[in-house]
Amino acid sequence: MPSAHNDFNHEIEARESRSKGLDQVLYNNLELRASATTYLILLCFISIITIIGLLLFLAQSSADGAPLFTTKNNLLLLSLLAQCTYVITQTVHVRNAKSDALEIAMSFSLTFAHVLYTWYQWLRSYDVFYTVSSARALFTIQLVIVAKTVFSFVPTIIEVMPWDTETTDKYYYPLRGLAYSLTMTIDAFFTYTFIQYVFSKTGKERSDKDVLPLFRVVARGGLIASALFLLGLLIYLGMAAVIVQGTNVKAYVALLLAQDTICVAMLVTLVVQKVQLLRLRKAR
Repeated sequence: MPSAHNDFNHEIEARESRSKGLDQVLYNNLELRASATTYLILLCFISIITIIGLLLFLAQSSADGAPLFTTKNNLLLLSLLAQCTYVITQTVHVRNAKSDALEIAMSFSLTFAHVLYTWYQWLRSYDVFYTVSSARALFTIQLVIVAKTVFSFVPTIIEVMPWDTETTDKYYYPLRGLAYSLTMTIDAFFTYTFIQYVFSKTGKERSDKDVLPLFRVVARGGLIASALFLLGLLIYLGMAAVIVQGTNVKAYVALLLAQDTICVAMLVTLVVQKVQLLRLRKAR
């Protein structure tokens, strides 16, 4: 009688097989692959334009006395670059052929984008969080963010280790699940706190009147970005369900493109937020 551990490993192998099967069906469907590639190229173009636009705006603002390469600016720019790298590698992956090197590049770039986004949201919005959350809650969430950073990269590193499949799966899937659990916890906190600030009087009453317009922009932009990020995580779970089913390649591609679109929209939202903040500060 097979053990539960063996059953788990068989399920993992079956899931991987179904995922590869969907990829193979996609590669054999030239029309679907061409449509997906065209859409991904559009997302690449939007990502590149966003990065260039932000750099030009920051350069213009620095000429007016605003610092250019601050910690927050660097985190936002690096997050945009990581997201752009992810979309570019995924475009090549879909357009050409399955490649282990491309999959590793996609995994690392997406992980970097998610981690950098989290730290940017935390630093950018800390003053807003402080007005509606206790010091203990903020300290706890910061510890969770540190843990999320570590556990996000460990599974990706495990992927490139020269281990057999059984050993890799033994560590990879539990750690990946833990990383996503921490991510959802953090973003749920972000979303809940932004909602508290936007729709309650408490945070506004505790905010200095001079910074209240800035806090409003931070809270609204942060709320939209956090909500999009949570939606992207739910779509990821939907993709996992489609992979388990292993038959609907159109749903698989649609969810893949939807997730990429949401990630790009999320970062574009943060760039718009950044521009609004700089303009408000300049007007003051």
